[in-house]
This record gives sequence, structure tokens and C-alpha cells, in this order.
Amino acid sequence: MNAGKTRLPILLTLLLLTLAAPLLRADSLPITLANNTLTGVAGSSVTFQATADNSLNSQILSIGSDFPFTNSPLITIDDTPFLLSWPFTVAAGGMFGPADLFIVNIAPGATPGLYTGTFTIDGSLGTAPESVVLNFTVDVPSNSVPEPRTLTMLLLGAALAGVLSLLKLRFA
Repeated sequence: MNAGKTRLPILLTLLLLTLAAPLLRADSLPITLANNTLTGVAGSSVTFQATADNSLNSQILSIGSDFPFTNSPLITIDDTPFLLSWPFTVAAGGMFGPADLFIVNIAPGATPGLYTGTFTIDGSLGTAPESVVLNFTVDVPSNSVPEPRTLTMLLLGAALAGVLSLLKLRFA
């Protein structure tokens, strides 16, 4: 009799977990960046692309974006591509992208370095509110312009050698 009494709570617990599993899912909006690090020089912009691959059984709904970018006021984000070209919904089993998601503008005075940021898309997965946070990095390299003194010295040295050889020929 004791065996039957201990089996019943275990079976009820398993049944409850099986029925509650869809409610406890840990899925997030299935949106991924094509490349999370891009390089751009000061005075230019880079465009991040993403894909929404909805292999889940629920429709996804994207309703807004947020992008705190605290490293520098010289690096700004433009979410116009998300607002104008991304669909409002992606059906279960559907896919969208890769497509432009947002643009990072690098001002002419931006100092070289790595700038990190996040782009958050708020929406829902089925009826459950969800968000996806996309972390990204913009690499602003230093301008590696050759030192002008080296070339100048080389040209001046060659010109001086030429002048000296002409003078030597003239007085010889």
C-alpha cells in the first residue's frame, strides 16, 4: 500500500509539469544579427543586418525598439530600417531577412576604439510579451597615414644627390 501512495504524488507532479511546460517556455524572439561587430572609420556609417527565423509554433510580433548607447555622443543609432522595412509580424514557421535593422553613424570627431551598444526589440511570442537584446560592437580604427617626413626626406636626398652629380659633371 505504501508503494501506491508514493506513486500517486509523483504521477500527479509529472502530469502537472507536462501540462505546464508550454506556459513555462524560455523562448525569446528569434532575431539574430548577421554580424555583431562591424568596422567603420570616423565620418562614416555602418549598417547592421538581422534575421527573424521563426521556427517556433507561435507568431512573433515586433512592436518597438530601444537602443541605449552610452559610450560616446559621437556614435549614434538610426533605427529607420527597422521601422520602415521590418514586418510587424512573422508567422509561425516563417522567416524574414537578412535585412537592414539599424545604422550606426560615426561622427568625424570620433576617437579610435571599440564602441559597444545594445539594440532591444520589444514584442511578443504568441501572447507572451518578449524582448530580444542584440549586443553589438563598432570598431573605429585609427587612421594609419604614413609619416610624410620619411617620403619627404627620401625625395630631398634623391634631389640633392642629383644636383651634386650635375655640379660634379659641370666642374670636372
